[in-house]
Amino acid sequence: MPPEGYYGEDAIPILLPLAAVPCSNPDRLEVMRLAISAGCRVNPRMVESQLYGYSDLLQLSPWQNGTALHVAAERGDMEMGELLLGCGARADVWWHARVSAAEMARQNGHEEVAESIKRERAVQGRGVRAV
Repeated sequence: MPPEGYYGEDAIPILLPLAAVPCSNPDRLEVMRLAISAGCRVNPRMVESQLYGYSDLLQLSPWQNGTALHVAAERGDMEMGELLLGCGARADVWWHARVSAAEMARQNGHEEVAESIKRERAVQGRGVRAV
């Protein structure tokens, strides 16, 4: 059993690029559901240790220390954000600069997405899930 507050940072963050699939792709949500149902963790972050020996990738990754929810929030993808939150994505995980997914959405002009994540964060803080 992982310790409290552990979000699987050592897991491979395969969902990050899936969260970046263009909204125009009609299959993006189903592919994400399949990946999650196949066991991909929802909350791992891309950390430097995962890219050891691949420093060029580290420089290219816009998602360093972010989660799939951060990627969806940055892009304003409400459907992807709701899917991730519904599958257990933590709304209280911070980006490397202490930026939450809600703040990431807000910084990129996606107020509706920011408010949705903020509401879910409040629900998660009370230990209950929205249905």
